Amino acid sequence: DRAAARRAEAKRPLPFMLSALCHDFGKAVATEEKEGRLHAYDHEHMGLPLVRSFLERLTHDKQITEYVLNMVENHMRPHMAANGPASIKKTNRMFDESVEPRDLILLADADAGASIREEPYVSCEPFLAERLAIYEEYMARPHVMGRDLVEAGLKPDKNFSEILAYAHKLRLAGVDKESALKQVLAYARTV
Repeated sequence: DRAAARRAEAKRPLPFMLSALCHDFGKAVATEEKEGRLHAYDHEHMGLPLVRSFLERLTHDKQITEYVLNMVENHMRPHMAANGPASIKKTNRMFDESVEPRDLILLADADAGASIREEPYVSCEPFLAERLAIYEEYMARPHVMGRDLVEAGLKPDKNFSEILAYAHKLRLAGVDKESALKQVLAYARTV
């Protein structure tokens, strides 16, 4: 119900609602009793085969399936990051690994807000929205690309994708393009 109330805010409402439906499928296989309490550790990962099987019966749309699997796998991360609180680099990495970061925040908020608890629910959405704005600002900055490395004298080879991945890590960390290029070129000499 909480997800349905916010589906109009989701960039992709149908797969968003499927994600809300499927996000806790893993609890069926992950739940166990420890010290008199029920826990479903790692349910977000253990449920992925169940979610995939369910979706295969509903649709052959690979984009919907990829979206839902990604959202289910990541739905616990926003609140863990906010309650940490996680570093900017860590939240940037989380958003970068999400198919739709804003929808992930909506799903996490709907999930956490629906949980039964003794104390009133305090949304982590303001913190996460602030961090998403930082991520989007970092992604809008000029950054090291393959053509920059070629212009600097590197030749594309078997290590090129690894070097570009390193450049992307620096981008997520907010390193400016000039400094990142120097660091990437130094890194390229070591691989």
